[in-house]
Amino acid sequence: MLIAEVILKQLGGPMFNAMVRPTAIVALSDGVQFSIPKNASGANKVRIILDKSLDLYVVEFWKISRKATAAPVKIASADMLDVDQMRNFFSEKTGMLLRI
Repeated sequence: MLIAEVILKQLGGPMFNAMVRPTAIVALSDGVQFSIPKNASGANKVRIILDKSLDLYVVEFWKISRKATAAPVKIASADMLDVDQMRNFFSEKTGMLLRI
């Protein structure tokens, strides 16, 4: 199973897809990146990377403009997160619930 699939399952799997509605999901060699709809953080891209040696995650929220001249802006990030912390950080920053 790809690391991206594992991360998406850990975020909630089908429930995550229903609650957050991520799009443009890209499997990275060490994680996953996806777009999210409007949310409290203002971010529209999320990148989650697994540090395999520690089994911990780096989570980054980005605002990427459609204008070619605008540079991407990192909204928030955190590293050294375990699975529960990753889910909590995602909800805290976006205001999106991952579970009912």
